[in-house]
Amino acid sequence: MERVKKAWIKEGAFGCTISRVGPTAVAVIDNEEKGKKIGKRMVEAFLEEGKLRSMAMVKRLDRVGAKLIDSVAK
Repeated sequence: MERVKKAWIKEGAFGCTISRVGPTAVAVIDNEEKGKKIGKRMVEAFLEEGKLRSMAMVKRLDRVGAKLIDSVAK
């Protein structure tokens, strides 16, 4: 899958990784249009490289991080 990662970087991703445990791949980008272009290339590369069907989604990072929603006193 190195070829898949290289395709993302070539399209402009700052970084990327493919999960070893689950069916997840992530690329870090700086705008939505670039994300769509990289996502399209990702789907193509997975199909070409491993005959794997995939889908791409562009999502924003949560800049706040983890939050305590509720707690139970012990």
